[in-house]
Amino acid sequence: MKKLSIKFKLLPTVALAGILGSAMYWGVIAQDRYVSEARVSIRSLASSDVPSLLKAMTGFGGAVRDDELLVRERLRSLDEAQSADIELGLRKHWQGRGLDLPWQLRAGSSREDYLEMWRKMVSVEVEEPSGALVIQAQGFAPGEAQKLAAHLVQRTELFANQAFNRLAQEQLTFVNQEQSKVEARLSKVREELTKFQKEHAVYDLDAQAREQATLVAKLETSLAEAQAELSQARSTMTEDAAQVVVLRGKANALQGQVTAQKAQLGSARKWETALEWARLRREVEFLEAEWRTVQSSVERTRAESLRKVKSLVVLEPAQTPEEAVKPNRWQGFFLWSLLSLLAAGCTWLVRGLIKEQSWRY
Repeated sequence: MKKLSIKFKLLPTVALAGILGSAMYWGVIAQDRYVSEARVSIRSLASSDVPSLLKAMTGFGGAVRDDELLVRERLRSLDEAQSADIELGLRKHWQGRGLDLPWQLRAGSSREDYLEMWRKMVSVEVEEPSGALVIQAQGFAPGEAQKLAAHLVQRTELFANQAFNRLAQEQLTFVNQEQSKVEARLSKVREELTKFQKEHAVYDLDAQAREQATLVAKLETSLAEAQAELSQARSTMTEDAAQVVVLRGKANALQGQVTAQKAQLGSARKWETALEWARLRREVEFLEAEWRTVQSSVERTRAESLRKVKSLVVLEPAQTPEEAVKPNRWQGFFLWSLLSLLAAGCTWLVRGLIKEQSWRY
C-alpha cells in the first residue's frame, strides 16, 4: 500500500511531464506545413448544365455529383500518388524532416506507407452547396505545396478528359463507322443498278411494264371492235366482199400485235430481267432506309455525346501560400495538455476508490 501511495504521488510530476512534452513537440519538433488550395468544377458542354456552373461559382443550390466523387477517389489513389512522386519527387521532400516522425517518411518506406502519407498531405473534398471540388495540398515549403496543388488540378483535368469523354467518343466513332459501312454498301448497289439499267436499256421496268400492259389492253379493245365489225359485215356480205376482206385483215393484224405484245410481256428473259431489277431496286430502297436510320442515330449520338462531354472549370487556381497554417500549435498544445491533466485526474480518482475500498476491508 505504501508503494502504491508513492506511485500516486508521482501523478502531478507525470502530468507536468506530459504538458512539457506537448510544449516541446508543438513548439519545437512539429514542422511547419504550408497549404495551397484550388477549387475546380466539372461540367458538361451541354447548355442544360450551364446553371450548374452558375451554382458552382455562386455557391447556391446544387448537390454532390457522382463525377466529383469519382475524381476525389481517383486523386486519393495509389496511381496518382506514384505519378506525383515521379513528376515532383515527393518521397525525397517527405523524408528526413527532423524529429517530426508522424509527418515524415522513413528511407525505403513501402508503398502503403507512402500512400498513407499521401492521403495525409492531400485533401480532396466536395463542396456541398455548389458541388465544386476543393483540392488542398500540404508541403513543407510554399513552392512545394503550390506545385503539388497545381499538379492535382492538371491530373483532374486529364482524368476528366480521358474517363468522362472516352465513352462518348467511342459511341460516336462506332455510329460513324456504321454510317460509313452503310454508305459503302449503298454506293455499291447503286452502281450495280446503274450498270444493269445501261446494259438492258431500262430505267423503270415497273413503268415500262405498266405502259406495255396498257398498250396490250388498247390493242385488245381495238381487236374486239374489229372483230365486232367483221361479224356485222359477214351477216350481210359474203367472205369475198371487199369490206369483209379489209376487216378480216385488220382483225388478224390486231390479233398478231396482241399476241406479240403478250409474248414479249410474258417472256422468260423479260421476267428474269424484271426480277433482277426488282431485287436491286429493293436493296437500294432498303439501304436508303437503313442509311436514314443510321443518320438519325448519328445525330442523336452526337447530341448525346455533346451532353456527356465534360470539361474542367478552374474556379480558383492553386496559389503559393505565404505562411504556414498547419499545424495549429496552440490548439495541439492545449489539447494534449488537457489530455495529460485528464489522465492524471482519472488516475487520481481511481486511487481514491482503491483507498476507500481498502479502509472498508
